[in-house]
Amino acid sequence: MFSRRETYSGLFSIGSLQPLSGILLLLLLSVPSAACRLFSARSRRSGEVIVMMDIRFTINVSVGRGGQELDSKRFLETDVKSFNLYETRKNLLQFDLVFGGKRGKDAGFLKYRFHRQEEESQISYMLRFAMKPDVMFRNLTHPLPVIEFMDPYLYSKYIGYADMSFKRDKNETIIFKLDTKEREGYSYYAEMETTYFHVQAFGMRHGEFGPVQHNTRDSVSPNSDLSPLVVGCVVGGVLFLLLVAAGVILWRRHLGTLLSFQGGYTFSQARDGHG
Repeated sequence: MFSRRETYSGLFSIGSLQPLSGILLLLLLSVPSAACRLFSARSRRSGEVIVMMDIRFTINVSVGRGGQELDSKRFLETDVKSFNLYETRKNLLQFDLVFGGKRGKDAGFLKYRFHRQEEESQISYMLRFAMKPDVMFRNLTHPLPVIEFMDPYLYSKYIGYADMSFKRDKNETIIFKLDTKEREGYSYYAEMETTYFHVQAFGMRHGEFGPVQHNTRDSVSPNSDLSPLVVGCVVGGVLFLLLVAAGVILWRRHLGTLLSFQGGYTFSQARDGHG
């Protein structure tokens, strides 16, 4: 169902190497490989690939009570047991990565919700995480059936146009914000670190990633108040005001120099006339 891409430094026969080389090989093999996992899902409507995601991450979740941790779990991309694709509308889809818990039941859900602005074919997404405490953790008494978390930044992240793929060139750590309002006495925590992220939703051809749009910083929706256009206008306005202020200061200094020079010349003429 899934395809996986892994990189290794190579395989050798330890017996054929010198003792020092054998030690170095053991050290290399003890280092975890930089593996990613590639997911792809097809539209039920068209049969074409509509989402592709190549990702590497770590998710840490825990539950506590009275300031004491009761249980914790860690999930990697290799722990994803299945995924679900929901095409709620033509320009809106949700892609869930599912993690298993006790007795193999579904316990955690990493939810990517992609939205396409039809008039501009721009893509943005929002991220959420949900879990079932009774299936995820041990020895809980009457917990809530589902706990929901949301991205603390509260905005859609812009990832480019529909015919392009998006790749983040830096690590991203998210401490999710609890979105469930009900309380039953337990406290919950969820954190996600993404070390590789290459994604595309909509607009793929032949089931392959489109041209890559790199991003070295967090992106926001083009409709957000923090959009690049707004930021550019603000920065441009500040620079313009600084240039105007500098010009006024230089003009005043120049004018003062001219007045000082003219005043000195008049004074010397008056002295010569009375000589």
